[in-house]
This record gives sequence, structure tokens and C-alpha cells, in this order.
Amino acid sequence: MKSRSIFIMLVWFFITSTSAADKKDNWQDFLGHTRAYPAPALNGDISPPSPGYILVSQIHLSRHGSRYTLHADEITKLHSATHLTFTQGTPTSEGQTLLKQIDAFTNWWQEPPEKLATLTPIGFQEQIELGERMAKRFIELQQTPGTQVRVRSINSGTKRTQESEAAFLFGVSKAFATLTEQAVQISNHHSYRDLAVTNPHDYYNYKFHNQKVKAFGIQKVEELWQKHPQQLFNFAEKLVQGLNKNDAITLVKSLYGFCRLDAPQGMIWQLCAPFETFAETENSKEFFSFLGQITQTYSFYSVGPALETKGGVYALGLPVLQDFICSAKQAIEEPDTAPHMDLRFSHDVTLISFLSVLGLVNTQGNNDQRLASFSASNLIPMSSHVVWQIWQKGSDIQLRMMFNEHPISFQVPECDKSTLCSWSRVREHYTQTQFQTLQLHKTMLNFR
Repeated sequence: MKSRSIFIMLVWFFITSTSAADKKDNWQDFLGHTRAYPAPALNGDISPPSPGYILVSQIHLSRHGSRYTLHADEITKLHSATHLTFTQGTPTSEGQTLLKQIDAFTNWWQEPPEKLATLTPIGFQEQIELGERMAKRFIELQQTPGTQVRVRSINSGTKRTQESEAAFLFGVSKAFATLTEQAVQISNHHSYRDLAVTNPHDYYNYKFHNQKVKAFGIQKVEELWQKHPQQLFNFAEKLVQGLNKNDAITLVKSLYGFCRLDAPQGMIWQLCAPFETFAETENSKEFFSFLGQITQTYSFYSVGPALETKGGVYALGLPVLQDFICSAKQAIEEPDTAPHMDLRFSHDVTLISFLSVLGLVNTQGNNDQRLASFSASNLIPMSSHVVWQIWQKGSDIQLRMMFNEHPISFQVPECDKSTLCSWSRVREHYTQTQFQTLQLHKTMLNFR
């Protein structure tokens, strides 16, 4: 257990560390899982394990690309709350400009085409570029030119995952058309059972229980808003002067919501501008730390491994793990027919469940201990993903795991200090009872 805890801390340091040049962007951490996928600066060795190894297959689970809001009434409520607070004080010139931008955004939202829960242009671009990069790596590393490349792809059935799949496959096809003369055979026929690994929360009827846990998180967040720092009033005063305590809190809550809605669109509506400007002021750190805590707490109870989930978050990653194992087995034992790219397009909750099973999210200890190491902003930005690469040299088969395009160790004995792990060790480790889907069915009984 001690080594596992140390590993989680190391992973946490790896995925949250930033260079000095990036420190100025820390104010954006409160955007949480609405944050767009960051352009990768690849770290670590992603070349073949050694000469002679062939890249057999890449098994992939991705969250959908950057999307618009899931709830249309959210914008209406935020708009009404913002306007009301502006009448309770004296707007500054910066505040008046912001209110016009909010009005323009709200009006634009009501115009066709339908935007609810669909990908933003940035979301499409994220997935196109991811597909293109994944295909380029396969072309560069597989070392078997002329082979017909087989791609299998499924999605959760929602519009945003369907659009993500289409954009990703476009990127794959674009790369092969540009760099090779190889044919690409794409299979994306879906069945209801595919939901077990792309949307297990719905497939296994966990959604209702999740809503209860999320409601508990909303209550926790409301309590946090009442513990605001003095800087909250300094921020509000820059926009609307003379507000009382409750109106100032309401204003900041509303603008916090608008900024997080604008973020997946690349902040084109400038609804985050007041936050970015305030970040340049002295002593703003406490304010953004407070907003980060708000986001972290809400995300933890809506998608994370809170104790109130009764183990459901972890258990729902088990069918995804078994699907990865089955896909790896097929790629190794049936090389003439198995997919070279095996793709799944899903959601933040599914990805968090899978990361929990893989040991990349802390599911041990009390809620404070679990929450302390949880960050949806770093773990599951839009388009975040996990990939298993399968490398083969004769009878020697090695697996490499990529998390958001960075090599990361398997939490498997004898593999936790390397970015490679033998297939035999991975297969043996995940045949243990605690990794079998039987545990999922036992967990689901807790919610009846």
C-alpha cells in the first residue's frame, strides 16, 4: 500500500507540474474539466523498446472533445442572476463591457444551429489533431509498410461522442492519405453492449445514484462559497461597486459559471477576461485557490471516487479494463484480423473510472485524502485519453501506456518503475479477483 501511495503522489506531481513560464496560467486551473485539451509537449521516450520491435496495436479510450453546455437553462439562470446583481450597485466601465459580452453570448446561444452538448469548433480540431498524431505514430513505429491498417471504433451514442469519433477518424484518414499509400479499413458498427465500455454509468444503471452523490457535492460547494476570502469582494468591486455581501457572492458565482462555459470555446466571448486581469493583481493567489477548491470539490463529487459513491466509480472501470485486456489478447493472438487501432469515445466519468482501476486516481483513505490528490482539470480535460501500445518482437510482447500522450507506468508488480510492462505480467495481474467484473455486480447491489 505504501508503494502505491508513493506512486500516486509521483503521478500527481507529473501531471500537475508546470514550468516557471506556465505559472501565469495557473488562474485557469479553476476551469476544471471544462478546460480544453492542452497542446502536448511530449515527455519521455516513445520510440520502440529496442530495435526489432513492431507496434502491433494501439488500444484507446478518449473523452469527447470540447463541447458546449449540457444544460440550456444554465445560461438563462446565470444571465438573470448577473443582470440582477448589476442593478444592485454601480457598474464600472469594465463591468458594463462585460455585461454586453454576456448579453451577446446569451443571444448567440439561442440562435440556430443547435449547440446543446455538441462539439465546439475547438472540440472538432482537438479530435482531428489527436487522430492525426495517433496515426502518424503508428506509421512511424509499426515498421510494416504496405499493410492494410484496420481500425475499429465505437462511441457511447451521444452526439458529442459521435462527432468526436468522426473527427478523430478524419484525422487518421488524413494522416494515412498524406504520408502513405496504405489502405485504411474502418469498422464502426455499434451495438447496445458497447455501452458497457463507453458509458458504463448508464449501462449499469448507476446514473440515479450518481445524481444523489452530485447533489451532496453541490451542497458542499454552497458551504464553501460562504467561506470566501476577502479578495472575492475586491474582484466584484472592479465590476460593480457598492454591492452587499450576498450580491457580491452571487455576481462572482455567476461570472465563474460564464467563464467555465466560455472556456471550451477558446474564451472567444472574453467572459474570462475579468479573471485573467485580476490574476495580474497582487495577492490574487488566495482568490484563485478558493475558486480552484470550489471546482475541485464539485468535480470530486460529480465524477470522482468520493466515499458516497460506495465504490461505484472504481467498479465501473472494471468492464473497461477487461475490454482493454480482451482487445490486447486479440491483437496478440489474431494479428491477421485484429484492429491496429481499437478506439472508444466516451465521457469524463468513464475515463475517471478507468483511471481509478489503473491506480492513477486515489481511491484510498477518507474523502479529504482522496480529494487532496484529485484534479479534473489535469486528469480529464476535454479530449483526455488513455492508450495502450502493444509492441512485439518474436515471442516477446511489451505494453506501454500513454496518458494524455505521456508515457506512464503500469501499476503492476515489477513494472511500476518503467514505462514498459510485459504482456504476461499485465495479463497475470489483471486476472486477480478484484479486477473481475463480478465485483461490479456486487457493488451495484449497494444501490438497490
